[in-house]
Amino acid sequence: MIKDKKKIVIWLVVLSFLFFGMTKIYESGQGHGIFIENFQIEDFPPLGDVYYSMDGGKILKVKTNKKSKVDVKGKKHIINLSYKTKENKKIIVEKEFIIKKNYNATISIGKLVYKDNVEWISYKEMYK
Repeated sequence: MIKDKKKIVIWLVVLSFLFFGMTKIYESGQGHGIFIENFQIEDFPPLGDVYYSMDGGKILKVKTNKKSKVDVKGKKHIINLSYKTKENKKIIVEKEFIIKKNYNATISIGKLVYKDNVEWISYKEMYK
């Protein structure tokens, strides 16, 4: 009788660890959507075509007055932006940010480039 109780306890412990491990693997592999907006911000006109990459990946383009989306995994990310000014000078901006699990992010290029100490990224919950 005691051996049967030990087996039951061992199986319950193994199953609980298995469930916990599967939950952590699911959460770590879940992707986030990051939207990049190139719209006019207050008095500042939108930038021309902006090229960006997330975490050193493929270089993508956001046209003027458009929005782009990229899917990423994990919580810590780096965005690299590059654009040309009216004087044809190339500017490169790099920012690091963190996304909580179950959230998507929207990055405003205008706020990121033109404004100092302004919240350039906003978060929206994926599931409610």
